[in-house]
Amino acid sequence: EKSLKQNKKSLLVYNKKGVAKRLQCRACDYIPVCGKCQGVPTVREKDLVCPICKTEMWIPTNCPSCRLPKLTQKGIGNKRLKTILEKSFPGKRISIIDASTKKPEPADIYLVTEKFFKQYYKPFSKRAFGTIADLMIDLGLQGESFRSNYQTAYKLHRLCFFAAQQQAECIVQTWLPEIVRPMLNTNSFLAQELEIR
Repeated sequence: EKSLKQNKKSLLVYNKKGVAKRLQCRACDYIPVCGKCQGVPTVREKDLVCPICKTEMWIPTNCPSCRLPKLTQKGIGNKRLKTILEKSFPGKRISIIDASTKKPEPADIYLVTEKFFKQYYKPFSKRAFGTIADLMIDLGLQGESFRSNYQTAYKLHRLCFFAAQQQAECIVQTWLPEIVRPMLNTNSFLAQELEIR
């Protein structure tokens, strides 16, 4: 809100595509999985897609386990987050930049995935943004890779660097500040990582 009042843009990083993260049964807690690779499919507007093998699936009406019509969407994807932002900031343009984006639309608030940093961030002029925020930096810590801490630290520093370039406020939301905060001290973090390895 502060950035918008100053006629500055906001950049919100949220690396979850779709409408919701998964389906889950309210009756038996069953979570449908991909029949091909057993990954948990992401909920899109009209179907499901496996983030691992990219298999597309229809959205079942009833739970495949207990057969009751109790499947509900859990978690939040960038499409739903865009809808929430549109309600929160009426009249402001919200644009998603993800792997499916061909050309970014002009916007007041950009909701971006990792694709933004790999392809789009250089064209923005300096000081275009007033706020740069990662809405859930913990997403990178959920992987099973031994590199997940290192990759999250890299993304954290990249975000801080981009915010400094833009002279913008940098906000990092996390459920795990005791893990994320030490990443800001590069030397001690890398020393700790080397010790673990």
